[in-house]
Amino acid sequence: MGAFKYTDPLETHMVPNPVLMSTYVELPDDAWTPTQEELDIVFGGPNRYLKTWKRAPDKRAEMDPHYIGAQKGVPLHIDPGFLRYTMQILFFVDEYELSGYNKVGLPLTRGTYFLLDTWSPHAVLPREDATEKPKYYLAASVDSSKPYAPEEAIPLLLGLLTGSKGGHLPE
Repeated sequence: MGAFKYTDPLETHMVPNPVLMSTYVELPDDAWTPTQEELDIVFGGPNRYLKTWKRAPDKRAEMDPHYIGAQKGVPLHIDPGFLRYTMQILFFVDEYELSGYNKVGLPLTRGTYFLLDTWSPHAVLPREDATEKPKYYLAASVDSSKPYAPEEAIPLLLGLLTGSKGGHLPE
């Protein structure tokens, strides 16, 4: 994760709004909804703000379904060390929005699916209309070197979210 400031100039490969597409997906009844105890296991305490788990050892593995979670949001940054695109479905999220360099926010809810250009500046920040300080952002995620159609990515993500709850936790 590389720091990026709103005053930094965009490079030629970057876009001002990295959310390339979004839609809503109805999650199945058996999709994981973590308990507070499970959230504590995932983050290991209040000071761990960003985490991925259940992913291949090679973090640049193409279309490898895994989890990503954040506590307290994520400031504006770029991810040039990872594959360029991520496709995610949020399954547990407080009042956050996903925004880019242009500060246009996508309000995030359970079931939000999006395709994001991670090499462009992006942030997970509290929504302006948040009724309280948001805490959690958890998503099923796949990363790739090219954008995939939702019809290809969504089944992989939904497959990760269903099944045994204990199987969703970090090892």
